[in-house]
Amino acid sequence: MKRLYVTSLLALLTAGASAQANAPKPDGPGGFPARGERRAGQRMERRAERRADAIKEFDKDGDGKLNEEERKAMMEANRARMEEFRKAREKGVRQRTAMASSTMKAQSHDGSEQGT
Repeated sequence: MKRLYVTSLLALLTAGASAQANAPKPDGPGGFPARGERRAGQRMERRAERRADAIKEFDKDGDGKLNEEERKAMMEANRARMEEFRKAREKGVRQRTAMASSTMKAQSHDGSEQGT
């Protein structure tokens, strides 16, 4: 009887330890992935989406890959987009600077910013 009791106890302990070892381990608080891992996963997903979009847009021969010509076309399109972005950004900075300087001029002519 004692032997049956010890054997049963050992079997239960082994099963419990095995189940605990195979359980998913929470990395962050509340069992959620740690902050950096979540961001890395999101970056990987966005990268995969951008790659799929690029292949869909530039893969002219339909083989699911970008050959040298298709890759060059993609890079040229990206350069053109970046140039447009840069020009728009510079234009926006110039407009904000002009607005700020005109506001300052108006205030100084107004006399509202005098140190009296």
